[in-house]
Amino acid sequence: MNVEQPTLRIVRRAEGLDELRAIAVLAVFGYHAAKPWLPGGFLGVDVFFVLSGYLITYQLHVRHELGGFWLRRARRLLPALFAMLLLTTAAAAVLRPAALAGARGDVLAALTFVQNWWQVSTGASYFAQFGPPPLFLHLWSLAVEEQFYLVWPLVVLLFLRRRTMLLTVTLGAAFASLIAMAMLYTPGEDASRVYFGTDTHSFGLLAGAAFALVYPPHRPVPAPIRKYGLAGLTVLGGLFLFLEEGDPLLYQGGFAIAVLATIAVMGARDALRVEPLRWIGVRSYGIYLWHMPVLALLPFVGPEPVRLVVALALTVGIAAVSYRWIERPIQAHGFRGALARLESGRPARLTLVAAGVTLVVGTSLTGCVNAPGQASPVGASQQVTTSSSAKPAPATDSVTAIGDSVMLGASDALTAQIPGIVVDATVSRQFIAAAAAVRTLKEQNRLGNVVVIALGTNGAPGASAIDKVIIEIGAGHKIVLVNTFVPRPWEQQTNSQLAAAAQRHPGVTVADWNSEIRGHRELLAGDGIHLTPAGATRYAKLLARYL
Repeated sequence: MNVEQPTLRIVRRAEGLDELRAIAVLAVFGYHAAKPWLPGGFLGVDVFFVLSGYLITYQLHVRHELGGFWLRRARRLLPALFAMLLLTTAAAAVLRPAALAGARGDVLAALTFVQNWWQVSTGASYFAQFGPPPLFLHLWSLAVEEQFYLVWPLVVLLFLRRRTMLLTVTLGAAFASLIAMAMLYTPGEDASRVYFGTDTHSFGLLAGAAFALVYPPHRPVPAPIRKYGLAGLTVLGGLFLFLEEGDPLLYQGGFAIAVLATIAVMGARDALRVEPLRWIGVRSYGIYLWHMPVLALLPFVGPEPVRLVVALALTVGIAAVSYRWIERPIQAHGFRGALARLESGRPARLTLVAAGVTLVVGTSLTGCVNAPGQASPVGASQQVTTSSSAKPAPATDSVTAIGDSVMLGASDALTAQIPGIVVDATVSRQFIAAAAAVRTLKEQNRLGNVVVIALGTNGAPGASAIDKVIIEIGAGHKIVLVNTFVPRPWEQQTNSQLAAAAQRHPGVTVADWNSEIRGHRELLAGDGIHLTPAGATRYAKLLARYL
């Protein structure tokens, strides 16, 4: 016991690891807040995975107790998570009620540590997010870690006396995860399944675990390995700045490059000592928890740099409060000890501070969201199903349009240009969900003689997904597939698949939105995808011509 305690202190504050956490969380924030500037920032999650696998594996070797390990993990993760879920839900109910659509499932999945598989089951896309992000999508990575925390201690204890065997098993499992990602990835299609999956995205956790078995925190890393630290940091920076989520290389070994670069930096961690980064790294868990809700509830405000600075300041401020008043007391004193200190009256200022911060944050968010003079983007609502006339059954010339957020932004223009049209559009919809939408419209007797499908903004469909929708619509309908204009790697694949589907199926045509808008980008919003009011009118006129 006397040997273990100082060793654990070394683990908790190993030089340079907090700084690396800070780099990781800032990269993730940059990706979600300003993807065009930091397209590979999502790899910060993999840096976290390596660090978690490294520290957790070493702690399990120091303390051979499952109950104590799981209790410490619960103290570390759950209080801040519960607070974030509760306060975010309450704030969203006031500031952006539409964001709570489907949030019940997200919250339940977060509380049961299956958020990543919930996203897979609902067909959610991590990468194809435009406009305000979902409130809780980022919790997928926390679910992967929690699943690792439940299973990995059993494996470590099973091989506790056989370190070489444990290292072999760890490396084998890491390579199996990497191979599974490469095999399940389909170039040109949305890669969210392989990104969310615990089976396909555990390489970083397991690689970190293997590094802990070879070079734990108390063991000096040999100089020949340490000299690669700067190179590793340079590689990480390059990946953050230049690698995009749709690059096939990423899923065919690219994640391994990020993981190995992280391990190289960890090998030279004692050289990475920057106090401001260390301060951020200590609070990185709270920053990660809160950055997505803040970005989701603070959309489209002022010049982009100003919005980013405000969002980052709010995120760091809330995380600092969470660390001071929630995370640190419970880690230091346990659940009962922290509660006893609250009841003793000593930290009575907690209530005042929390209330003040909540008031400031709430006022800031409300002021920003409702800032005078800020025009709402076209299609800011999350979903719309409209028709300009109510008929008991579709007329022979009736039109039904099924689409994603681009069509959502043009719904008013479509109604004006095409009288009687039924528009069923929702944010982030993909082809995988289109057949179900068609079935629902059939059941409601609202599927028109002409059916327009405008999907593909959020990821390339496979041929089978397109065929499934066309078959579900059935014979006797004219079908118009609208191709896409989206500055993402899947644009060409999407449009090629749509053109091929029109060749396979008689009665199916393609409306060429890509060519229509390519020379008129002034009609697009700031993201280069969604529509200005003038762009929505042009979009509606194009579809009307094909009808």
